[in-house]
Amino acid sequence: MKTENNIKYVRRQIAMFAEDGTNIIDATCGNGNDSLYLATAYPNAKIVGFDIQEQAIANSNKRCHGHDNVQFILDSHANVSKYVSDNVSMAIFNLGYLPHADQNLTTKADSTIAAIEQIMNLLNPGGAIILTMYRGATNIEETTQLLDYVKTINKDFFIVSMYDLINLSGNPFNVIIERK
Repeated sequence: MKTENNIKYVRRQIAMFAEDGTNIIDATCGNGNDSLYLATAYPNAKIVGFDIQEQAIANSNKRCHGHDNVQFILDSHANVSKYVSDNVSMAIFNLGYLPHADQNLTTKADSTIAAIEQIMNLLNPGGAIILTMYRGATNIEETTQLLDYVKTINKDFFIVSMYDLINLSGNPFNVIIERK
């Protein structure tokens, strides 16, 4: 089968947009899987990871131990501009809840939109924001609000696309916001 699963698809997209030697944002570091991949694949980039849960920051720090190019911040991604002022080549969001933790504590559309807007202002030309979203019961409202929001992004400056395996229930899908 040539169709890619979500992880392979996201990694291929990362390779298209991330640039070594730049800033890369992991807006929802969770257990640190994406941060570790980014830190390894782009050793000269500065990876900045955000999460609001101490457990996520601890898990991410442990997973990325030995990678000096990663910084984790215990704060909402909605406050990204407090910590990142230089341009970024890309940002990644894996929305929903922290795996193996409280499923009632999820990302919210308002903070995610605030983060997207701040990152769009920092994004290099040709850079992108990659959103991984889920249609689960715990975050259907967030998904709906975000899909409504991304449709309003100014097409003169950004192209928004979506990758979805529509006949696989429970499969995450991706939205990519690419700066022209």
